[in-house]
Amino acid sequence: MDQIISVSHKYYRKEHSNNAKKHWFVYFYDAFGLFRVKRCNKLQALYYKTRIKKGVTGICPNCLKKFTVYDKNTICPFCK
Repeated sequence: MDQIISVSHKYYRKEHSNNAKKHWFVYFYDAFGLFRVKRCNKLQALYYKTRIKKGVTGICPNCLKKFTVYDKNTICPFCK
C-alpha cells in the first residue's frame, strides 16, 4: 500500500440496526497507481488511520498551476 486515502467501516446488512455487523475497509493506491479496496480488522484499521497521508494544494512558481503535495520534496508534475 503506497498511499492510503481513507479507512472506514461499512455495515454488512443494508439496515443500520443492532444486528448489522461492521466491516472495516482501507482505500488506497497501489504501486501501479490503481485504486484498491482491502478489508481489514479493527486493529489494522487503527494502524492504517495513522498512516493516512493528507494532501495540501501547492502552486508551482514557474507555471502557476495547482497540484496536490504529499511530501515537502514534491516536484511539479506539469514542469517535469
